[in-house]
Amino acid sequence: MREQAGQIRRGRQNLLEVIQDKQLGPITQHKKHSFERGARADLAQAQALADRGQNARRIRHSRQVDERRAVGERAVQITGQGDRQARLANAGRTGDRHQPHVFPQYQLAQRKQLPRPANEWRWLRGQATRRLDGLHRSTGYSRAVQGDTVLAGPPVNSIDELPDRLTAIDQFLPFADGLACFNRMYRLVTESVKQHVGAGFFADPDWMSQLDIVFGNLYLDAVRASVQQPDQVPRAWAALLDRRADPRVTSLQFALAGMNAHINRDLPVAVVSTCATLGTAPNDGAHHTDFQRINTVLAQVEPTIRQSVSNAVLQSADQAVPGLQDVVANFDMVKARETAWTNAATLWTLRQISSASEADFLGGLDHLVGFAGRGLLVPVLV
Repeated sequence: MREQAGQIRRGRQNLLEVIQDKQLGPITQHKKHSFERGARADLAQAQALADRGQNARRIRHSRQVDERRAVGERAVQITGQGDRQARLANAGRTGDRHQPHVFPQYQLAQRKQLPRPANEWRWLRGQATRRLDGLHRSTGYSRAVQGDTVLAGPPVNSIDELPDRLTAIDQFLPFADGLACFNRMYRLVTESVKQHVGAGFFADPDWMSQLDIVFGNLYLDAVRASVQQPDQVPRAWAALLDRRADPRVTSLQFALAGMNAHINRDLPVAVVSTCATLGTAPNDGAHHTDFQRINTVLAQVEPTIRQSVSNAVLQSADQAVPGLQDVVANFDMVKARETAWTNAATLWTLRQISSASEADFLGGLDHLVGFAGRGLLVPVLV
């Protein structure tokens, strides 16, 4: 029995080995073929994805090239239009009718209906430049350069140079500009002072000339700062420079606000600076006497100043706000100048004590004058 059982086990084992030998080969080969087919499929799919990505990059690059080419062609077209417009306008002005396409432009030029300069695209670029905080549009690059030269010019060095600089500012600024309203009046005063200094009207013409130069430069410093460093404008002048384009404020109000800043803030500083430069003191010699003689000069210029300011505008404003003329009339230039002399004496005394005390007093004076200036510039026109 045991031998039969062993034979049966050995036969079964041999049978299993035969079956395994016959079947494992095809099974393994089948699995190998299946793996190869899957690998080829995966490789083909990866190649297809790579091809699609490369095609997408080619299409994107082609579109970019087309867009760049279109932009370049448009730029050339715009430039050509500007050149063609210039040729048309020039041909129209010279009367050249030999070119057929020039004739319509020639007609417009003859009728003076050309709305813009020949190089239109450059003109439009110039028109886009705003000057003076949107108060008016520049007429181009040359006017912008002129504005920087006039408003941001260096300090003057002589009593003859100051009226010329004020005249240049007058010519540059629009007539309705609030700064121009004061500048016109101040120019008349400086011209009169210059004439009186030359005529020997003052006892110490050197001191008066230096005072006039320093005084005028303080105004020019504020104007220059408004263009280059607006945050450095004194508070006394900021009241006028911030509101200079407000159409609801009258020209006389602008002029008075400028007088307020220039007399109440700048004049004490000018007196102290002049005395320090010339090695003297406010109460020395005939300084105060000459200072008071300026009131005579102002009285002579007053009629011309009144003519430069429209009374009709102030009367219409007084109808809208009753009592405005009385408020304006309360600004007494002579009293303001006497107060400025007192403040100059105070500044001079504080300078002998400490520069910090002088700076503190001047800072408080600047704030007070700025507050008064804003009160003078209350809008009254609708």
